[in-house]
Amino acid sequence: MDPFTNKHRMLNLHYGLNAEDIDWDIMIYASLEHISDRYTAELLSERYVAVMSKNHALSSRQVLSLNELQEYPLILVERGKNLRDNIELFFKKYGFRLHNYMVVDSPRVMRERVNETNGITILPEYTWPIPSQLKSKLIAVPFDLEEYRRHIYITRKMKISQSAEELYQYFVEHFAEYTLQNAEQ
Repeated sequence: MDPFTNKHRMLNLHYGLNAEDIDWDIMIYASLEHISDRYTAELLSERYVAVMSKNHALSSRQVLSLNELQEYPLILVERGKNLRDNIELFFKKYGFRLHNYMVVDSPRVMRERVNETNGITILPEYTWPIPSQLKSKLIAVPFDLEEYRRHIYITRKMKISQSAEELYQYFVEHFAEYTLQNAEQ
């Protein structure tokens, strides 16, 4: 058990996928833009990568341009999910026109369809790693521009409990390390 959990065994946590889902004191979210304010800290910056079958025509490439994906079908999670919203913002920001795609209801199904088809999906490099059971079949190829990335932030309300403040600090200190360690497995 980690030191935070050991110290705060009685802490009551509520999770939501969207800020509107719960009354929050601390929120973790992704953004393409840099955020800077006194109640927000960047936890991790990660590139977007193209995930495809190891048999795909582009799988031997070291890097890809976003425009190279235009001729291939993309597999995306349905609208209204944070991952899809951020991917669409990513496309808009860099002028990518989405036209040939399949929509699925979950990231798990999305990766399965990539494995079963000649499709490609775009995922964040560390927080959405290829599951161990698919690593022998799928590959993640980074894009040619380092700016194709997103940032993971934690923000807090101005007044929060001491336990919530400690949780906030714990995430600031350990989130990147934990995420990178789990992405390698």
